[in-house]
Amino acid sequence: MAYGLQVFNSSGQSILDTTLDKQGIGQVSGSVSLTTNGSGNVTSSPISFPGMDTIQNDANNPNTYDVFLYGDTDTGDNLSNIGITRGDGEFTIGISGSSANVTITVYYVGLEV
Repeated sequence: MAYGLQVFNSSGQSILDTTLDKQGIGQVSGSVSLTTNGSGNVTSSPISFPGMDTIQNDANNPNTYDVFLYGDTDTGDNLSNIGITRGDGEFTIGISGSSANVTITVYYVGLEV
């Protein structure tokens, strides 16, 4: 016999344990290595992320898909920007900097939150 507590909101969704509501939906993770060219932005190839669209918190898409970057993402070596660009069902990671041939590996995880 198992005991537990579940709390539901007015829509019938569990608010203490969302694994019952969103098992495995829209989760991606991995890494990408990017090397600056010294003259502008360098962008990764598109990374597939089903469910994502170009507008965060879009009224037509009630689910929110976000990408979190972690790892060696400091902006030393004259790196000025690290970020993502949202697309329909995908995203890209970009870096820019004034130094050429600086390579960083950025780790990412995409979640429906």
